[in-house]
Amino acid sequence: MHNGETFENYKDVLNQYQSALEAKKAHIDKLFDEVKSIKKLKV
Repeated sequence: MHNGETFENYKDVLNQYQSALEAKKAHIDKLFDEVKSIKKLKV
């Protein structure tokens, strides 16, 4: 376990990780869309 993670608060930690993962996925999707737009401009 990492610092601040206990068996008592594992659900809170899990929810934090899931929220962070969703935010990262959304950011990656946005960046991917921007790359597609930029590629269209070059053609």
